[in-house]
Amino acid sequence: MKRSNLAPAVFGQRVPRPLKNIAVMVLTITAVFRLVACTSDPSEPTPDPSEPTPDPVAGFETPAMLQSLAEQVILPTYQDFQQAAASLLTGATSWNDQTPASAEWTTSRSQLQDDWRTAMTAWQEAEAMLLGPAGSSLSTIGGLDLRDEIYSWPTVNPCRVDQRIADEQYADSNFFNINLVNAYGLDAMEYLLFSSGTDNACSGLASINSDGSWAALSEDSINTRRAEY
Repeated sequence: MKRSNLAPAVFGQRVPRPLKNIAVMVLTITAVFRLVACTSDPSEPTPDPSEPTPDPVAGFETPAMLQSLAEQVILPTYQDFQQAAASLLTGATSWNDQTPASAEWTTSRSQLQDDWRTAMTAWQEAEAMLLGPAGSSLSTIGGLDLRDEIYSWPTVNPCRVDQRIADEQYADSNFFNINLVNAYGLDAMEYLLFSSGTDNACSGLASINSDGSWAALSEDSINTRRAEY
């Protein structure tokens, strides 16, 4: 699974002398600027203590700000993802209509991978503001926990996806009710789209390996089920 990684912070290590010198210089410059900023300009008039201090937020309309934020930022972001998700459905249907190992199958899969990247980019922006149904039911007004239904990372389980490929449970009409979020969503779709070959992500002790059910599947069968999934 490809994830955006943040470089970990390193604590408790000895800082090289050049870095110490730079840090001291930066702190010194910052202190000087603060001193200058706090020094009054003789040319400026002295404030009259008898005059009331102006209200810095006078005239500011909070409801207008929230409305603008909703209409100009939040809704467009979710609408972008909605459109990208619709393209995913169209692309997945096209991929499933092709015969594995054909040029059309490969082309459809490649296009769907690009559609997935577009949808994932849109969802990463939406994740910064999990409001309403996408938010947690425990901490968000109107939250319905849909975030994990759409993208459950870091709760992912590629083996679970392979198990559903083996037993074809993805075709069950009750699939979403009897499976955990790590069996579907953008993270499961990523695994289905970018996996190839006949290997699976389960250990040798998993039933699909120990009972031979996975080994009995041909590469074409596995690829067909990935597209159906």
